[in-house]
Formats: sequence, C-alpha cells, structure tokens
Amino acid sequence: MAEKVITLEADQREARAVAVVDGRILAVGSLEQVKATIGDGRSYHIDRTFADKVIMPGFVEHHLHPLLGALTMALEIIAIEDWRVPGKFSQAVLTQEDYGVKAQQG
Repeated sequence: MAEKVITLEADQREARAVAVVDGRILAVGSLEQVKATIGDGRSYHIDRTFADKVIMPGFVEHHLHPLLGALTMALEIIAIEDWRVPGKFSQAVLTQEDYGVKAQQG
C-alpha cells in the first residue's frame, strides 16, 4: 500500500498497491484489484510501510564510461548505501563520524 505508486506505464500511470511474490511483481492497481489478482486461495500480508509515501521504480544506469568503471573498482567507495562490486564490498556511510573513519581508511 502507498499513497501513490508511479508506474511509468502508459496504460496505468498510477496505482495504490503492489503485490510481490518471490521478489517479482505480480499485480499493480488499487488494493481491491491486487487482492482480486491474488485470489482467495493465497495468503498475503499488507505492508503499510509506504501508506503515506509515493513510490516509483528505481532506475538502473544503462551505460557506464570505462574510466569511471575502472575507478569504481580501484578506489574506496564512500556512499549512503552499500556497494557491492566484484571482489569488493563497501558498507554504507550514514554519519559524519563514519565518513571520517572511512575517508581515513581509503
């Protein structure tokens, strides 16, 4: 459930609910539409974490300049979210203190 789900689909630009099964989107629409798609035979849980929020699809960078890719692999990554690249993991840095520690390590 969300205040609004922006779908970016031409035939249904907005919704209020999304059904997810095994990490995949099963249905998008009003809560009633999603419940109808799920059916009576399947148990479900309504997650109201985003009940007063707007959610939308994330975007994946579709290209990467080779030099930037090489730098990302070679340098310490300081970001607000975890980064996992081949052979390397950088934990998210959320506080100023953590930033200072991470910057000194790099």
